[in-house]
Amino acid sequence: MQTIKGHFTDIDIYNETIKNWDLSFKLLSKNDFSADLHMIYDDNFSVVRERLTGKIDQKGSAQKGLIVFAIPVNKTRLYWFDKIIGNGTLVIFPIENNFEVISNTNSEVYVVSINENYFFDTMRKAGVEKNDKIFNGNPQELFLNKDFASRFINLLDYYLNTNLKNEKKNKALIYSITYSLVKYLKNVDQKKIEIQQRKKHLAVKKAVELINNNVNQLFSIPQLCALVGVSERTLLSAFKEKYQVSPSVYIKAFRLNKVKQEIYNTQTKTISEIAGKYHFWHMGQFAKDFKKQFGILPSEVRTKPEISTKTIII
Repeated sequence: MQTIKGHFTDIDIYNETIKNWDLSFKLLSKNDFSADLHMIYDDNFSVVRERLTGKIDQKGSAQKGLIVFAIPVNKTRLYWFDKIIGNGTLVIFPIENNFEVISNTNSEVYVVSINENYFFDTMRKAGVEKNDKIFNGNPQELFLNKDFASRFINLLDYYLNTNLKNEKKNKALIYSITYSLVKYLKNVDQKKIEIQQRKKHLAVKKAVELINNNVNQLFSIPQLCALVGVSERTLLSAFKEKYQVSPSVYIKAFRLNKVKQEIYNTQTKTISEIAGKYHFWHMGQFAKDFKKQFGILPSEVRTKPEISTKTIII
């Protein structure tokens, strides 16, 4: 098992540090990103405690072969598959499928990833029948019993803060975490938070797909509304509910994140070439907008900071 524990102020470095995930982070708020991460992991099991500051759009997928559970805590609100979820929810990620999570500022989440074969083998040995309504590969949101949530989070904190050099102790704790979930899911109230596919949620999803899939085209809001088939008022409401920003602010943040990512990863193009690709033509205004969004100038992106984390191999 390996441990990563640290405080981050650079979203690109943080993105590179997350293990067992294929993730893309976009900062939607201006120059206020920070993250505290405590993670113990190997290829078959991991526990994560993550605290994020800033409005973050996270897209990606977990490592294949893992079942992923998440518990938001401390008044956290997340936008997850067109639904706002928070405390009192146990989230089960879609198996081998992509997902999107949008977190408000000051969010905190515990995430547990368990080898799929190990989880279902533990379920079988415990005499618990697999519930196909829950484990059907789709995202699930289950109401979470407060007593169980408190005990389970204490167990996760204990795991994160225990010396795990003893392999026998580590295996026993992994089993205890897995068994706790198995037993809870046996008796869980089958009422689920239904995923609402309302018109405006479908509209914002289609609008974001258009923006993401046509990076060289700068859409106006009326153009987006015409392509999606909703009024400007509906689109504004949908973006405000999902991203907490207007469509125009989202588009600008999306383009700035794209520029930052390309500057960070590409040494052969000039910054002005990259900026022009995403429709930033006035370099003075672009630099001002960039610094307002990320707190640094575009030229400073290529000076990659050291990773301010301590990685411990156990």
